[in-house]
Amino acid sequence: MEIERRSFIRGAAVAAGLGAAMATGQALASEAPAGGTGKADAKGAQAGSSQDVAAGSASPVTSAGASSWRVAPDPIDEGLISQTKSADYVVVGASHAGGAVLRSIAEDSQHTVIGIEKQQRDAYMTMGNDVGHINSQWLRDHGVADVDPVEMYSDWMRRTLNSANPSLVMQWMQNVGDDIDWWLTAFDDETVSNLTLAYNEHPDKLLDSLGFKYTTGTLRVTTAEHPDMSMMSMQQTIFDAILAQDNAQIDFGTTACQLEKDASGRVCAVIAQDPEGNYVRYEAKLGVVLAAGDFAGNEQMRKDLLTHITDVLQDGRTGWADMIMGQDGSGIEMGVWAGGRLEPRPLAAMNGDWCRGFYPQAMIWLDTTGRRYCNELFAEMPFAGKPMARMPQVDTWAIGDSKLADECETTFSAHDAYEPSDSNQEGLRAELQGAIGTGADGYFPPVPEGRGNPGTPNQGTAGAPAECYCADTLEELADYIGYDDEQKANLLEAVSTWNEMCEKGVDTQYGKDSRCLFPIDTPPYYAFRNTAGMVGGIMVTLGGLMTDRYQNVLDEQCEPIPGLYATGNCCGQRFGNGYFTQTPGNSLGFAIGLGRELGKYLAAAE
Repeated sequence: MEIERRSFIRGAAVAAGLGAAMATGQALASEAPAGGTGKADAKGAQAGSSQDVAAGSASPVTSAGASSWRVAPDPIDEGLISQTKSADYVVVGASHAGGAVLRSIAEDSQHTVIGIEKQQRDAYMTMGNDVGHINSQWLRDHGVADVDPVEMYSDWMRRTLNSANPSLVMQWMQNVGDDIDWWLTAFDDETVSNLTLAYNEHPDKLLDSLGFKYTTGTLRVTTAEHPDMSMMSMQQTIFDAILAQDNAQIDFGTTACQLEKDASGRVCAVIAQDPEGNYVRYEAKLGVVLAAGDFAGNEQMRKDLLTHITDVLQDGRTGWADMIMGQDGSGIEMGVWAGGRLEPRPLAAMNGDWCRGFYPQAMIWLDTTGRRYCNELFAEMPFAGKPMARMPQVDTWAIGDSKLADECETTFSAHDAYEPSDSNQEGLRAELQGAIGTGADGYFPPVPEGRGNPGTPNQGTAGAPAECYCADTLEELADYIGYDDEQKANLLEAVSTWNEMCEKGVDTQYGKDSRCLFPIDTPPYYAFRNTAGMVGGIMVTLGGLMTDRYQNVLDEQCEPIPGLYATGNCCGQRFGNGYFTQTPGNSLGFAIGLGRELGKYLAAAE
C-alpha cells in the first residue's frame, strides 16, 4: 500500500469518559460568582464574591485562520512505527456510536474491523443515562404508541432552522426504533426488564406540544431501584458482543495520533500509540471511521466553534466551567487536518448559553428589578433559559405558591424538563415543607437520595446561599429575598398582573401556554433562586464534520473524502446550534441509531 506521508491528526480522543461524579448525575454548572451591581445587589445577587473567573474566559473568538488547533502537526517518523495491523475498517472510538459501528460491521458482514479505544477496558467510563428514540418494540411494550416519523422529522428540522442534514435526520427518524431494538439484543432479559420508561407517571398531564413537538420515548438505564446499572456497565456488554465475533477486535488503551492518505487521496490508515507508547500503523483497506467523541474539554476549540457561548459570557460573572471529562476533540481535528469541512458556526453544545430556572410551568421568573421578563415555558429550558443568560448574569428569583407541586405534574418530556416522578415529587414536597417557618434565613435542602432526574439546579454545597424562601405574604417574601421598596413594588405588580391574565386565560405579556396559567394566590408563597450557573458549563458538544447521507466526511468543496467517515459527536449537522430535543436522551439515541446505520452501510460495501 502506497502511503502519502502527510499527517492529519494529533491524537484521537475516544468518546469521552465521564468522571465518576458525572456518572452519578452531578451537574456541570459553572460555579462562577454572581457578583452583580446596583439593584442586582439584593440578597439574590451575591455581590462581592471572592471567586475568580478564569482569565480570558470572555475573550473575542479566535479567527478561523489563526486557530492553532486547525494546524496539522508534522508526520510521525516512519522509523518510530513498530508494527502494522490491517483490517477492512478501522474505527477510532468504541463508545456508543463507535461501538454500534463495530458491532454492526462484525455481525452483518465478513469484513474485518478493528476498534481503537483510548481508554483501558477495566477503567472504561462513559456518560449518559437516557436513550431517546421513537417507534421501537421496546416502547410499544411499555405502552407507547408509534409516532409519525415524517411529522417528527419536520419538527426536528424546524428546531434546527433547517440547518441539520435532512438525509441523516430522516434516516434516523425512519430507522431508530429498529436500531434500538437491535442494540437491546446484546443484553440479557433481566437487564432489559430493569430498564425504565421516563416521563410516564402522569401521562394525562403530559403536554405533547409547546410550539414544538414532544413525545414519550426515553429509555432510562440507572434508577433508584437499580443503581448498579449504568451505561458504562452496558457498554461492557457491547464490548463482549463485538469481541465474540471472529472478524472484530478492539485495542484498548490505544490513542489514535494521525491519519494517512494514499497517493489517490483516500484515507487508508491511522497511526496510533499503544499502551506502552509504541506507534502502530492500522491499515484500513475500505475505510476509517471517526467516532472519537466531542471537544468539550478543548478550550481552543470551544472558543473558536461555540461562538454563541463565548459571546454570552459576562466578564467577572460567568466563564467556562472546568471540564471533568476527557473529550479533547482530536477526532474532529483529524478530520479537519485530512481536509474535512466543519459545519458552520456556532456548533451545537449541550447547555452553555442559557440559564436554568425553577419550575417554569408553575412559577413566574423575575429579573433584577423584580419584573417578569419572559415566557418561562417557551419550549424546553435550552430555549426558555436564553433570556436569563442575556441580562445581568446574577441571581434572580422564581415566584410561586403552595400549589407548586401539584402544578408541576403538568409537564413535557424534554432535555432538562422537570419529571414529576414519585421520587421527584416526594423531594419537592419535602422541600416546600422544609422551607416553611425559615423566614429570612431561607432554606437550602440536601439533594434527595434517588432523585434521579430532578430538573432543578438543586446542587447544595456548604456555605452556599439559601435556595428558597417561604412567607405567608408576598410583602414578607420580598423582604426575605432582600428586595428594596422599588423591587418589592415591582414584584407585587408582576404577581397581580399575572393573576389577572390567568383569570382571563391568556398571557398577553409573553404568551405562556394557557394550560400552564396557574395563579399565584394561595399562601404560603415561595421564591426559588435562579442562578447563572449553567452559563459556560457544557456536558458535550454535538457539532462536527460535515458528511453526506452515508456519513462520509466532506471536503472543503463539499465532496466526499474517500475512505473517511464520521459518526457520533464527530459528525455534524444533527442538532443545529443547540440541544433542543423532542424527548430526553436524543444524544445517545442519535449516537446508537446513526452508528448502527453507518455500520449497516459499511457492512454492505464490496
